[in-house]
Amino acid sequence: MNKTLALLLFGFLVLQLCAIVPPASAADGLQVGVASATINPLKGTFLGGYDYNRRSTGVHDDLFAKAVVFYDGESAVALVVLDSLSVQYDTTQAIRAAASGAVTRIPLPPERIIVQSTHAHCAPDTIGIYGPDQMTTGRVPEYMERLVSTAAAQVARAVEVLQPARLVHTRTECVGWAVNDSEPAILDNSVTVLQCLDAEGKSIATLTNFACHPTVLDGDTTLSSADWVGSFYATMAALPGEHLFLQGAVGCWIQPETPERTFALAKKYGEDLGKKTLAALENTTPLTDTKIRFARKIF
Repeated sequence: MNKTLALLLFGFLVLQLCAIVPPASAADGLQVGVASATINPLKGTFLGGYDYNRRSTGVHDDLFAKAVVFYDGESAVALVVLDSLSVQYDTTQAIRAAASGAVTRIPLPPERIIVQSTHAHCAPDTIGIYGPDQMTTGRVPEYMERLVSTAAAQVARAVEVLQPARLVHTRTECVGWAVNDSEPAILDNSVTVLQCLDAEGKSIATLTNFACHPTVLDGDTTLSSADWVGSFYATMAALPGEHLFLQGAVGCWIQPETPERTFALAKKYGEDLGKKTLAALENTTPLTDTKIRFARKIF
């Protein structure tokens, strides 16, 4: 439920930013800040997503906590992305409270901090159901505390580096390796990208939305990894700035084709999405409204 709400709110933000009204520029007050840090687990940490008692034996590629903050001079909103299996409501609430409490430069109430996971299955068990057995939690308190504090710190850091920005967007498709195992005929291969540019046109951050589980790697993998998302980030590093992957709607079990369960295949898929995203960013459309509107309802 929390992940779904995060996606809906992200979509709401983008739709509002795309509203057709008189053009706005960086001079009108829009500012963007971004920050990231690693959240790699220690050896022995329970990994989530497949079998009980699957413990990390090391790190294959970095897991990240990333945050981007938008501020229009009056209102702000923060998006937090974690390379993790899931973000439970108590974890989300803890991140929101810690981040909001650490921010003093701008108004950023907890409810305006939206948290989601990439749903990586070779990341630590942040749910608590992949411990040594079905009766014992796999959530390691020390890791969860570090996850919360690191994620919150990225929001605070992003606020400290806010700078004037303008926004552009683009769309493309990534076809060929994401499939729907439940309803094969129903599949959304669209890729939506929001890019934040500084006054000189240099990229501050990109936000890429695509629907596909990071599940190339299977339950035999004991090295922590963001799966193909890690390769996507590495490919996007060809462009300046930070890069955030926002998971799409994968509830019908949208996942990559897996003729093999190797890091090489995960690398191939991540590179494919990254190259298509970079190509799409060569032809972008400016957003015509950067006023932030935020709505919230508890139900």
